[in-house]
Amino acid sequence: MVHFWQTIFLPVFLFNIVKAVPPPLPPNPAIHTTYEFPNETWIENIAVRSNGNLLLNLLSTPQLYQLQALNPAPGSAKLLHTFPYATGLTGIAEIQPDVFAVLAGNWSLGTFSTTPGSWSVWKVDFRRGRNNVPAVSKITDLTKASFANGMTLLTPGSPYLLIADSVLGVVWRLDYLTSEYEIILESPLMLPPPGPVLLGINGIHVFDSSVYFTNSFQGLFGRVPVKLYGPDAGTAAGDYVVVANNGVGDDFAFDKEGNAYITQGPSDALELVTPKGVVTVLAGNVNSTILEGDTAASFGRTKWDENVLYVVTNGGIAGTVQGTQITGGKVLAVDVKALLSTLYYKRVFIYINMSPSTYGETLIKRELPVSEGELNESPNMPSRQIAAFQADSPFRYLRLSEPPFLQPNPAMEFETWLKWFKSVWFIENKCLEAGD
Repeated sequence: MVHFWQTIFLPVFLFNIVKAVPPPLPPNPAIHTTYEFPNETWIENIAVRSNGNLLLNLLSTPQLYQLQALNPAPGSAKLLHTFPYATGLTGIAEIQPDVFAVLAGNWSLGTFSTTPGSWSVWKVDFRRGRNNVPAVSKITDLTKASFANGMTLLTPGSPYLLIADSVLGVVWRLDYLTSEYEIILESPLMLPPPGPVLLGINGIHVFDSSVYFTNSFQGLFGRVPVKLYGPDAGTAAGDYVVVANNGVGDDFAFDKEGNAYITQGPSDALELVTPKGVVTVLAGNVNSTILEGDTAASFGRTKWDENVLYVVTNGGIAGTVQGTQITGGKVLAVDVKALLSTLYYKRVFIYINMSPSTYGETLIKRELPVSEGELNESPNMPSRQIAAFQADSPFRYLRLSEPPFLQPNPAMEFETWLKWFKSVWFIENKCLEAGD
């Protein structure tokens, strides 16, 4: 099934955004399928409970599922609740320990459009449930919202939820205790661009006192510092800025260092954006099904999966890879450490004869972290020079000449670079100190 917006809108409007994303690395065994739903199932969002179980919001139906991520079995995803008067679910956020807020409303997968005023916020409370089935109650209707999409808690202990409205291009602040809500953030960076399909601000999360957000059809990842407490909580405390022009991003998750892992459904990729805005495609591309239709991500919360990023997909409903068919939405487990290892230590062996006048005939053989670059190893050159280009690797530029010098990636803190450098580069049996 191909929707009209895929054939008309995406090729025209998103072509330049999608093609601007850096080329990805090859598929990696660090990604595997944990669970797959039946065909035509769109998983829109994910949250992780403290016990490690995954909560999965479906957009193709207004249903919330739970999955034991560490020990899944076919058919083991458990339906927790079907929400009335809605066609699908979008955002989900933990508001208290084991208590979650869920957005429900009307969104057409056929026309890629919403019904303004149809959205509502619900409380899913596992503390009051029985037999691992939560108590579900409505918090409020969002009659003034057009398309309530991403959602996050402002800060732990806060009564305020921040809700991204993808059509109006604003952020609503909802007090889930009083049910009062109002527009709290708005900027041109959040607006949808003109077109037959309106989709602006999408994913939204808070890190280090700043609200971060994707704008899908503007193709950017933005940030604004906000106040966390008091009557003005959630209001802007500084300028709205573009962190990166990263392509068509959906929802995302942060690691402890503030790196954002952004899903890119239309380009079927997962990308990493550093706090300084360096963009690296970790896996996937428009011709790969490994992350086809990825929509949201969240890290595991147990000691066994704290480095696992769970990524959910729509199975290609929003556009399949050429020559493939729609599948069921998937839950993918991404071993982030293994994936980054592939990024930093791709097997490119470099042999360099350094200048005899400086170091003598010394042979270096080491793996160079590079995915795209130019390697000049001509034996006729008196001064051997290698220029390796990788946007987010420890060596953005590596040059060896007379005298040899090594230039660290300016996007990486020097001490981090130096530690990496000393751990992996050796001349014969002697450690090469930085500055030699």
